[in-house]
Amino acid sequence: FDLNGNFKIQDLSYQKYNFRQAQTDVSLLQGNADMKDFNAGYLGGSLEAALQLQMQDAPKLNGKVRLSNAEVNQMNVGGDVYAVNNGSFNTSFTFSGSAESQEAFITSLKSNANFDFSNVSVKGWDLQAVYEDILKRESSDGLAAIVKEAMSSGNTPFDSFKGRVETVDGKFALADTMMSGNGVNVNVLGEGNLPEWDMNVLFNVKYSEPRYLPGYAFSLKGPMNAPLLDVDVSALFELYKSRQ
Repeated sequence: FDLNGNFKIQDLSYQKYNFRQAQTDVSLLQGNADMKDFNAGYLGGSLEAALQLQMQDAPKLNGKVRLSNAEVNQMNVGGDVYAVNNGSFNTSFTFSGSAESQEAFITSLKSNANFDFSNVSVKGWDLQAVYEDILKRESSDGLAAIVKEAMSSGNTPFDSFKGRVETVDGKFALADTMMSGNGVNVNVLGEGNLPEWDMNVLFNVKYSEPRYLPGYAFSLKGPMNAPLLDVDVSALFELYKSRQ
């Protein structure tokens, strides 16, 4: 059957997703569904979306989404060791993928997204502890162990964490991604695989002062829920070696 209408729902829930004061225009025509001007309160912020479900030939789902001023603490971003807490989150993205099954959608997913976290705290990193250590130490002895320990404990605040994510056939890559604030900048590079749920992400850390101080890097690689940590402090090693 065909359908055309405007719908308003005070509280709308689907699986774990809860929307407040949802409103949208929906049309069903020859088995295809078109949802326009969807607006709702979501995660303490506001959500706008448009979706098209094409059922003729190979089923396909397309959409565009904008989420504004969501509360990070309602999002559950992270796991037991690493997580992003506090602050707000904004994102806008387009996507398309097969609608034949959930697995088919993930493996065929194509998406372009921009994201921006503001005034957040990253659980599992203690960049201040590393900074204080490298300023006072006289040699590189034990430095790698100190950095590795600090990259799996503590918290680090950031004014901004923003970037882009491009996904092709379920494989994603980060671009123009930077974390900054409190005297430190972290350039983020990496990629991952959604069907396999794994990642390979590199974080290049550079403190603002003193300017002569070289940066260091660490990486998280493997399953997203339990990635392996590795560190690279070779530039700092050279600094302390030059002082001896």
